[in-house]
Amino acid sequence: MKNLLLSAFATLALFGSANAFALEVGDDAPCVVLNQIASDGSESEYCIREPKAAGQVVLLEFFSATCSDCIRNLPIISAFADEIRANATVRAVGIDRSESLLRNFVSQYRDLLSYDVALDTGRDAKQAYGVVSTPTLFVLNSENKILYKHTGVLSEYNLNEIRALIAE
Repeated sequence: MKNLLLSAFATLALFGSANAFALEVGDDAPCVVLNQIASDGSESEYCIREPKAAGQVVLLEFFSATCSDCIRNLPIISAFADEIRANATVRAVGIDRSESLLRNFVSQYRDLLSYDVALDTGRDAKQAYGVVSTPTLFVLNSENKILYKHTGVLSEYNLNEIRALIAE
């Protein structure tokens, strides 16, 4: 019985500590520099929270190449990225440990990735943002504050919420 209680306490402590580090609306978004594959195929290191143009909102979608909901989100995010391109930078962050798996994913879905993809094989960004499941989307304002967070497939309702934030 004592071992069972200790095991339960350890499990609660482990899950509790993971949630304690999850970023939420109002928190500052950390700068994590990752290798990025641009929509044109070029590569560079880049801070994932930095917009392409001053004053833009940044949308970060954390995904896994093996996540079916992430694949379902691809056409939604791609169309939305095209719609908001003048006011926002959209960036996907692949959190798989296998770089070849991520690169194959980017290659396979290149026609749906009209935005940059950062490779987080060391899971530095995943840990810094407290991502526990995919897909998870963060919307950051120009001061790098988290305005919006959503886990799961995006609905039209979610997109309208994000549109309203971008319009402010």
